[in-house]
Amino acid sequence: MPHHEIDVYIITVYAGLKNGTADMSSVEDVVHKIATVNNDALVIIESTVIPGCCRMLSEKYKIGIAHCPHRYWAGDPVHYGVKQIRVLGATDEKTLDQAIEFYQSLDIPIHVVSNVEVAELAKIVENAYRYLNITFSELIRMLCERMNINFWELRQAVKLPEARKGIGGSCLPKDTNYLLNLLRKMNISSELIKTSIDTDEAYKKWILTRKIIE
Repeated sequence: MPHHEIDVYIITVYAGLKNGTADMSSVEDVVHKIATVNNDALVIIESTVIPGCCRMLSEKYKIGIAHCPHRYWAGDPVHYGVKQIRVLGATDEKTLDQAIEFYQSLDIPIHVVSNVEVAELAKIVENAYRYLNITFSELIRMLCERMNINFWELRQAVKLPEARKGIGGSCLPKDTNYLLNLLRKMNISSELIKTSIDTDEAYKKWILTRKIIE
């Protein structure tokens, strides 16, 4: 399909870490290419990006950008699949209105926020919060074993998250590091986040010393 016939572009490329800091180059590369061939289309970034990224790209390439962070959990696609509620923000009102209409046409529920920076930070905070919850469970599991207390019974009693082999995948560790870097950049104490990262590393080493059937 010719680019001038495309109404909506959705960007879902991976934005990761480079030398320990956020790397938005893959997202910028796609925005640059879209702006070059079709700057009248609606551009939606679903990749997780750091606050300020969408507005910087919008101003640099003279194109409106909406941000609707991707949310999906393969473990329960019925309740946490494509049509779970999504946070949506944009760099300007026109783009926001277009994005709202687009997601409503797909019957995807949205939570609209006042500016794109809120949407950008929302996914990072959500994943980092989940990371903290899991590392707390990991800490308590190690404590329970030392005290000869059944962790799984305790977990059911107080509704703790799972603590199995440590936090894997890419999203939770990456986004927690995004938050760590943001706190440091803003000269705000990041010890809570750093300690949770250290806890997960310690837990993974602890798991390797145990003969535990998960």
